[in-house]
Amino acid sequence: MLSAEATAKLDFRLIPNQDPAHVLDMLRKHLDSHGFEKVEIVWSDAEKPARSDPESEVAKSVIDCVRDLYGEPVLWPFMQATGPMHPVVADLGIPTVLPVGVGRPDNRVHAPNENIRAEDYINTVRLMCRVFERFGAY
Repeated sequence: MLSAEATAKLDFRLIPNQDPAHVLDMLRKHLDSHGFEKVEIVWSDAEKPARSDPESEVAKSVIDCVRDLYGEPVLWPFMQATGPMHPVVADLGIPTVLPVGVGRPDNRVHAPNENIRAEDYINTVRLMCRVFERFGAY
């Protein structure tokens, strides 16, 4: 027996200068060009991408605090996370950083069995307190 309906979830992580509406339009055109005109796209939500200068004062504060507590940090120019940072960065011109913390391979972020070790949680709280103190002193 064949199913009469199928669903799929697509999640696009955009880079600077990509527009969510344009990406959706490109997906529609791609599906149509391959004979999938009847596939319905249900638009859930969208966030424009943001990127801040790693030399900003807030970024340098976070980098210094991570270095003090853990050693040399690993910097990712882009994060595979989504949040409403674009209006702050692009519209207001305020640099941001994503929350820093733990990134162990076995944390299974956003999976049904997502987890964090208590020690890592406490250390992240310590780190954020240090970030607030240091950045607040500027």
